Amino acid sequence: MLHIDVGLSSIRASQQALYAISNNIANANTEGYHRQRVELIDRNPVTIGSIQIGSGVDVDSLTRLRDTATEASLISTKSRHAESENTLRILGQLESALLPSRGSLISSVSNFFNEIEQLAAQPSTVTIRDAAIAAAEDVVNQISRLDTRLNQLRSNNAIAIHEEVNAINQETTQIADLNRDIRIQTHSGSQPNTLLDQRDRLVSQLSERVDISLQSFLVNDSPLVAAGGSIIIAEKATTLRAETSADGRATVQTTNGGATVVPTSGALQAMLAGQQTIDEIQQSLHDWANEFIATLDAIHASGQGHNSQPGFIQGVREVSAPSIPLDEIATPFPVESGRLFVTLTESATGQRTTHQVDIDVTSDSLDDVLSRLDTIPQLTSIYQPDTGKVALRANAGYSIDFAGGIDAVPAASNLTGSASPKLSGFPKSSENANWTATVSGSGTVGTTPGLRLDITNSVTGATIKSLDIGENYLPGETLAIADGMNLSFTSGTVVNGENFAFDIVAKPDETGILVTLGLQTLFSGEASTGIGLNPHVQESPLNFAASRTGESADSSNLKRMIQLRESVQFVSRNETLEERITSISTTTAFRIQAEQANFEYLNEQKNHLENVRDSVSGVDPNEELLTMLEYQRQFQAASRFITVVDEALDELLRFIN
Repeated sequence: MLHIDVGLSSIRASQQALYAISNNIANANTEGYHRQRVELIDRNPVTIGSIQIGSGVDVDSLTRLRDTATEASLISTKSRHAESENTLRILGQLESALLPSRGSLISSVSNFFNEIEQLAAQPSTVTIRDAAIAAAEDVVNQISRLDTRLNQLRSNNAIAIHEEVNAINQETTQIADLNRDIRIQTHSGSQPNTLLDQRDRLVSQLSERVDISLQSFLVNDSPLVAAGGSIIIAEKATTLRAETSADGRATVQTTNGGATVVPTSGALQAMLAGQQTIDEIQQSLHDWANEFIATLDAIHASGQGHNSQPGFIQGVREVSAPSIPLDEIATPFPVESGRLFVTLTESATGQRTTHQVDIDVTSDSLDDVLSRLDTIPQLTSIYQPDTGKVALRANAGYSIDFAGGIDAVPAASNLTGSASPKLSGFPKSSENANWTATVSGSGTVGTTPGLRLDITNSVTGATIKSLDIGENYLPGETLAIADGMNLSFTSGTVVNGENFAFDIVAKPDETGILVTLGLQTLFSGEASTGIGLNPHVQESPLNFAASRTGESADSSNLKRMIQLRESVQFVSRNETLEERITSISTTTAFRIQAEQANFEYLNEQKNHLENVRDSVSGVDPNEELLTMLEYQRQFQAASRFITVVDEALDELLRFIN
C-alpha cells in the first residue's frame, strides 16, 4: 500500500526530527554541544505505467552544525587568551613582591642614603651611627625578603607547571580514547556526534593549556598536534613529564625521548615564560645588590672607624681555591690587576707606613698575594682553610688600615742636606698619583733668598706647584700643594737639584681584592647566597668607617658614600643605584599595563568568535520550538493522511462486500 507507506515515512521522519530538537533543547546550556539538524531526502519514485509517483521521505543524516574555520580561530585565540591571563597573574604576583603595600627595597635604599647624609653632618654622634647601621641592615633584610619571595614564586610556579602537565596528560589521553571510539562508530555506520562534541570540548580545554596546530585540527582523521609539535594525539597520545631541579626551576619533557617541550601559547607557555621572568628579575636584583654592596664595601674598606684601630681584621667572604689564578676564582666580586696599599700605624708614635702590593690576576693566586703581604714588616696574613676566609694580624703595638693617604715622612734618601720634609693632608681626588719634589737652589730653609721646591707629576712631568721655602718661609710652616696635600720643611740646608718622590694614595685598592675577601667591608656575603652586615660593624657603631683619617669630626668617607647616590653605577643603562632598583621594580608595572591591553583585546576577540560559533552551533530554544511546531504539523498531517486513507479503504471494502 504505497500511499500508507508514504504517510508512515513522513511520521518516522517527523519523529526523528522531534527527537533531535528535544536533544538540542536539553543541551542548550551544555558546554561544547553542537546543535544537530535532521537532513531529509526524498525517496526514489515508483513508476506506475508512464507516471512516476513519489514514495515518501527518508532521514539522510543527523548533521552537527559546525563552523570549522571559526572554531579553529577560536581555539587559537583561546590559547593566546589563556597565556595572557596567566602572564598577568604571574606579573601581578611579581609586582606585589617588588612593590609591597608596606615597606620596599626602594624606600629602604633611600632611607639608608638619608641616614648617611645625617651622619655626615654629625659623624661623632653614636645614635646617628646606630641609625645608619640599622638602615644598612634594613636594606639587607629587604633584599633577603624579596629574594625569598621570588624563590617562593618560582616554587609555586613549578607546582603549577606540574599540575598543568598532569591535566594535559589527562586530557590528551581522553582525546585519544575518544578518537578510538569515534573510529569504531564511524566504521560501523553510526554517526558519533556526541563523541565528536566531547572531543571538541576536550580539544578546546587543551588549547587553553598549550597551542594546537590548526592544520592538524582542520584536517579530518589527522592526528592532533599540540605544544609546538611535542604532543601528537591519535588513538594514543604523547605524554609529558615535569621535573623540578634543586633550585626550584621546572622543565617539561616528553616521556618517550625526553625532548624539551616548548609550547608557543597557552597557560603552560605562560608558566614557563613566567619562570624565566622570575629568573630575570631575580638576576637583576642580584646584580643590583652585588653592585650596591661592592661599591659601598670598597669605600668602607678604605676608611677608618672612630678611634677604631684594629690590629686584627677578619675577612667575611670565602675563597675556596687559594692556589688558582685570581681571575679564575668564582666570585661575583672579581679581582683586577693593580696595586693594593696596606698601611700600618705604630700606636706609640702615630707613624703611618704604607706598603704597596702588586697583583697580576692572570698569574697570581691568593696564596701569592698572602705571601707578599707576609713580607710587610709587622704584618701576618692567615688563610683559614676550614672557612676559606682570610685574616690579617698586626704585631703588638701596630694597627692595620687600607685608608691610604700619604706617609707623613717620605722616603727622602736622595736629600743630603740637613732639612727634612714632612707631608700632611689627605687626597681629595679618587686616583692614585706619584709626585716628585725637586729643590731649586741651594742654601738654608727659611733664610736663603729664591730657594724653592718644585712639585711635579712623576709620570707626566707636569708642574703641580712651586713652593717658596726661602727667606719668606718660616721653617715648620705648612704649605698647601694641591688636592688636599700639604708639605712643611724643618730648618736646615737643602742642595740644588736633589729630590724625593712620594705616593699619594687616593685609591688604596685598585684591584677590588678587599671586597672579594670581605676585609674591613660593611657587608658580608653576596646576593645569591645571602647578604649580611659585617660582624665587626655590628659589634660597635664606632667601627663604622665614616672617615679616612679616623678622626671623630672627619666625614670624608661618608661623603664618598653620599656621592654614590648621584653617580651612575650602571653605565649601560645610565642609572644610579636608586634609579636602577626603581627601574627593576617598576618595569613589571609597565609590562602589566601592556599585557592588560593585550588581554582585553584577546578577550574581545574570544567573545566575538564565541558569538559567531554560537550563531551556527548554539541552541536557541525559541528557534527550536518553532522548528518543533513545523515537524509537529508534519506529523499531524501525516497521521491525518493515514487516517483518511484508512477510512477510504474501509469504505471501499464495505462497498465490495
